[in-house]
Amino acid sequence: MSGSYDRIAQLCRDRGTNVTALCRKAGVSRAALSELKAGRTKTLTLETARRLADALEVPLAQLLGQEETDTEEARREWSDEELKVAYFRGADPTLTQADMDAMWQDAKDFRDFIIANRKRRTGR
Repeated sequence: MSGSYDRIAQLCRDRGTNVTALCRKAGVSRAALSELKAGRTKTLTLETARRLADALEVPLAQLLGQEETDTEEARREWSDEELKVAYFRGADPTLTQADMDAMWQDAKDFRDFIIANRKRRTGR
């Protein structure tokens, strides 16, 4: 049994629920956690982990068993390359560098669009 599965099951017990009900609430396939429990997979996708954390109302770091500490590593600035891999390759490991570059540019364009709209609305 995986430590990740044990942690999720314990968080469920702490909240008076079970893994099956959690999966329903989070909109996550029960099979994903069954595979984790059986050891056929070692990790969850970032999206699955986020959904589970949201459904349990816990920080993602707690679901993943990571201490939330104020360390230099936690405060450091992430490079665009590191962020591209974290955001996109985690969701689809088959993405090429060109795919990630294009998606990253789309994300930056969207950010700029949101900022420009906010400035227009607020005059700032």
